[in-house]
Amino acid sequence: MNEEPTTDLKSLPYWQAEAKGILRAELQRRGVTYAKLAKLMQANAMHETERSLANKISRGSFSFVFFLQVMRVLKVTHLSLAPTEAVASVLYSGQPAQYGEDQAPSLGRKE
Repeated sequence: MNEEPTTDLKSLPYWQAEAKGILRAELQRRGVTYAKLAKLMQANAMHETERSLANKISRGSFSFVFFLQVMRVLKVTHLSLAPTEAVASVLYSGQPAQYGEDQAPSLGRKE
């Protein structure tokens, strides 16, 4: 039986925000800056600079290959795929999320 494709999937900008949110959360958990990440990647024969990393990650449209490279140089073995709206404490619509006091840790972003 063929089912109609679902129309309730979130938009591409949502998924780009999710991708960069997950990647940024992993960097923050490990205390890794873009400068340090660039050095780690260069040490592993990946040609990235602090600026190129900032640009790629801010767009959120990086490839899964790039994501895996970052996870490998960070030595990530387990990854949380919980929606990053809770981590960032802001819904991607731009509206503040409603969370309890023990949720929504800061990512160090200035709002």
